[in-house]
Amino acid sequence: MRLLDRLEILPFTLTSAKIAADIEHKLRRKGKAVSLIEILIAAVAIENQSKLVTRDRGYENIDDLEVEFY
Repeated sequence: MRLLDRLEILPFTLTSAKIAADIEHKLRRKGKAVSLIEILIAAVAIENQSKLVTRDRGYENIDDLEVEFY
């Protein structure tokens, strides 16, 4: 069995969109720049109470996101 066959794909939902809008609003108020794709990925992770494992330090400015950097 291939690795990708064992992974669960998390959908982008209406709740994800609302979380993404909130993230973007908070970041703009703080004057922090994060790309839209990072915001969307973070929103899905937050909605699903999942940890995001990444090398991308852009995620460190997103509140409520459990992130592990490597």
